[in-house]
Amino acid sequence: AFREARGTTLVLNVPSALEQNGDFSLSAQKPVNPFTGDAFPGHQIPQSLWNPVGKKLMGLLPTANSADTVRNYVANPLQTRNWDTYMTRVDERISDRQSLSFSMVIGFRDALNPSINKYAGIVNKDNGYAYAVNYNYTISPRIVNELRLGYNRKNDGQDAADKTDYTSELGYGLPEAAGFTGAPRLNLSTPVSSSFDYFGTGGGGKPLFRKNNNYNIVDILAVNRGRHHLRFGFDGKRNQNNWVFYAGNFHFFRGNYALNTWAELLTGLVGQTVFQPDVGWGYHRRSLIGLYAQDDWKVSSRLTLNVGVRWDINTPYSVKDKRMGTFDVTKGQMVYPKGAPLGDTSRLLYPWREEGPATAFDTNWRDIGPRFGLAFRPTSRSDFVVRAGYGIFYSPAEGFVTTYTTFVSPWQARITTAGWCQKCRSKPPAGQPDRFLYLDQPRAYFDPSGPLREHGTTFVPASRRFRDASLQQWNLSVEKELLRNTAFEISYVGTKAVHLSGSGYGHGFAQKYLGLDRYPGFPDVRLRTDGFNAEYNAFQFKVNRRFSQGLSFLSSYTWSKGLGDVSNNDNYLLDLGGGGEISLRELWGRTDMDVRHLYNFSGIYELPVGRGRAHLSSLNGLANGILGGWKLNYIFQANSGYGFDLFSQMGPTGSLRPNLKAGRSPNLPPSERTLDRWFDPTAFELPPSGKKGNLAKNLIEGPGFAQLDLGISKVFDLPRLEKHSLEFRSEFFNILNHPNFTFAERNLIPGAEKITGAYDGRSIQFALKYLF
Repeated sequence: AFREARGTTLVLNVPSALEQNGDFSLSAQKPVNPFTGDAFPGHQIPQSLWNPVGKKLMGLLPTANSADTVRNYVANPLQTRNWDTYMTRVDERISDRQSLSFSMVIGFRDALNPSINKYAGIVNKDNGYAYAVNYNYTISPRIVNELRLGYNRKNDGQDAADKTDYTSELGYGLPEAAGFTGAPRLNLSTPVSSSFDYFGTGGGGKPLFRKNNNYNIVDILAVNRGRHHLRFGFDGKRNQNNWVFYAGNFHFFRGNYALNTWAELLTGLVGQTVFQPDVGWGYHRRSLIGLYAQDDWKVSSRLTLNVGVRWDINTPYSVKDKRMGTFDVTKGQMVYPKGAPLGDTSRLLYPWREEGPATAFDTNWRDIGPRFGLAFRPTSRSDFVVRAGYGIFYSPAEGFVTTYTTFVSPWQARITTAGWCQKCRSKPPAGQPDRFLYLDQPRAYFDPSGPLREHGTTFVPASRRFRDASLQQWNLSVEKELLRNTAFEISYVGTKAVHLSGSGYGHGFAQKYLGLDRYPGFPDVRLRTDGFNAEYNAFQFKVNRRFSQGLSFLSSYTWSKGLGDVSNNDNYLLDLGGGGEISLRELWGRTDMDVRHLYNFSGIYELPVGRGRAHLSSLNGLANGILGGWKLNYIFQANSGYGFDLFSQMGPTGSLRPNLKAGRSPNLPPSERTLDRWFDPTAFELPPSGKKGNLAKNLIEGPGFAQLDLGISKVFDLPRLEKHSLEFRSEFFNILNHPNFTFAERNLIPGAEKITGAYDGRSIQFALKYLF
């Protein structure tokens, strides 16, 4: 069992007392009347333009408690975590040649992530059940077979901490979704956070519930034949993913109407609404099969080769009830499986057809990965070794690639509607009238029974020709023992990944803002596809002291560089506001995981105090029991900063890359970086209307990280109880309480250059274990 209650720090921007009453005369961003395009007299919004729901929500926000005009609210809500884990294992020796074991692990976890009010707290639940059976059979002295059977079930999700249905109470103009509790999501972009839910847990994948079942069977046959150690294996998996989540939210983008988020909230003008009229479970099934053969060949006393090959057959997820759709990029058509329950097809005012099975893409049959490795001793001594390796590995498509194919019309499509006007920063498409969206928008607007094309339906299908990601990895290392019990190693590691998956606009941005019409009839297509690439190269240096005289340690330094089109299967193309018209060359840059310099130092030190040790070696009895036998372990980590992106929400799409001015760098010299000015915001400018910005990905250098963790432990033998003992352990995380800061704001607005977040400070925990 584990229980934790920890104070967490929230640093946010909230409306000032003046802004609460419509007075923006002292605000950094002065609002503009979206109906006239002129500044408000005295920068004060008249009460006639106040929206009753917006004013109510403004009043529910906390009062500023900091003199900082940007980071004007600091709170320390209590975060709690509760874990309960139950484990058992049974081993049975059937005979001298056969053995059987059974193990079971059941765990229940929940964590409360608090917010600034009762409307936005989230509870994360993670309940898991895992069962495993292992059967070993020695067929002969040279042949051994191992069979493993496994099953695990995972029930997890995110839900509102407060189960009250606040949809009607707060006055939102959204219809209630069956099974939804809490408040619909109100996403506000402020100078401190580009995306923080001040109200609600809906949308953005919350509430989310999953009930996943995974079955696994592994069989390994090991054969020893002279210099060859052969292994043949089968690895079979069956995944059953059952997901449901709700989408209903309001987005306030700085710049859509009034150039100030709090002004837009007060007037109730919403930059974008998202509603999912039909909420249901998605039932996704797939099978993964791996076959492999491997030979460890001891060519001579100084050379060992490892040669192997693996064939992966990764079938795509299928949808049990056929409620799914993919997209044909060549013909611009939605493709539904044969027999899909489409209902009234007259509502589908876009090109579509029925064809094929209920899968997002076809099976990849060519995932064959060779592997090769060697270990070579250049001399007859064992203290000098050269190692090298190369292999190709395949990764099946993530589950949410298929999950997105179920969020399509006519079932669980997301109806996305954007607001715009001629006098606003966000202009309407050519020939379209002004469209003002309000928090208390009439519910009839979200009627899901009408023609879906007119509702601005967002499609997130997958490309039919979706290939598994493949990764080539190679390494070369030289290890030499230069000091007694201490080895030095220098190595090079490289990887190249192709066919990575990601997201991009297939249509919406291009049609509205670049004068293109790639897929007529579709308001917004966000395609999940493969075709992205990444690479990583690193130089590593290690010093490893094996345990001797009470001391062992591992010291390592890595100098690396990671480049790619996307990172973590992310939505970078979507973030650029029109990725479908952006070439991969424009996307190439530092990945999110790119850390140029990384240093780690870890080890164990047995304090030389007590019986049989260097100091006080004659201690006996109680004195030795208290003072002797203490062990210290330590981990120190330091790394340079990650790169991060910068966007402007003043563009016509709400999210746009800015231009980097000629001859300028956004990165300040290290000596000039402060929490109030981490980078130079004057190095950027907005691109001309309808043009894309030129700022490279992850160009701005983020804060570095340094932390020392210490642990101390001792085992106390219990007198008169043979083989019974108590182990005391204490860990000190970030023992020096060194401040480590997170990224600055990602949006180019006043105050964006300020650092507003930090990682955890010092944390101490104690544990006592009874051994018998």
